[in-house]
Amino acid sequence: DPVAMEKTHQPGHVVSQHAQYLIPSDWDTTDIASEETTLRNDIRDLDEASQVDQTQAFYEDTGDVYGHDIAKMILLDFIILNGDRNPGNAVLATSPDGTQSAVVPIDHGFAFDEPFAPGDEAATFKWFMNYPLTAGWRNYVRGGLSLDDNVTETSLRDTVEGFLDAHSNMSVEAILSKFRAMPGVSDSQVEQVEASLKGSVDRLNWMRNNIDAVLRALSGSDKLI
Repeated sequence: DPVAMEKTHQPGHVVSQHAQYLIPSDWDTTDIASEETTLRNDIRDLDEASQVDQTQAFYEDTGDVYGHDIAKMILLDFIILNGDRNPGNAVLATSPDGTQSAVVPIDHGFAFDEPFAPGDEAATFKWFMNYPLTAGWRNYVRGGLSLDDNVTETSLRDTVEGFLDAHSNMSVEAILSKFRAMPGVSDSQVEQVEASLKGSVDRLNWMRNNIDAVLRALSGSDKLI
């Protein structure tokens, strides 16, 4: 029922329940919330300097394995203006032999928030990249940069460009056509979805035209990379 779904987080719950079907059943899965809880328990008796060192090592190890996918997740969240990417809202998965990894974003019940500065994608992007939840994920990308040559400035650029290219043919009308075909959809819902989609396209196009700014925000680099 689209009307009921509009008033609940049901879409997010559905994604949560089914996200791991995208991951082979024999892969190991976890999430940052669980891993951070374990970390805090492990280091709580250490002195402050050691706690800082262990936390930084945690950022580095996580970013080294999942950095590219985390970067793509951050870009996706900007496109859909998802304000609820808390540490539990992504599944971290690793193959049994440790040679493959993936991040599967879950629970998007709070997506399509109002832009920080409607019509000003640059201002909204700056706000979003410094939003506490976004900044937390960004720390992992930065921590893993050039650690073991898995995530480098070059590979990060390739990841961003590949992500933007993959979404270059997104059609607002094609998506709206499928939405209109759903039973019980009202005209007001179509208008709301259309506005959200157009905003997503605007943010996608802004990133495509400002890749260096996007890379600086992800990597923390003061220079163009």
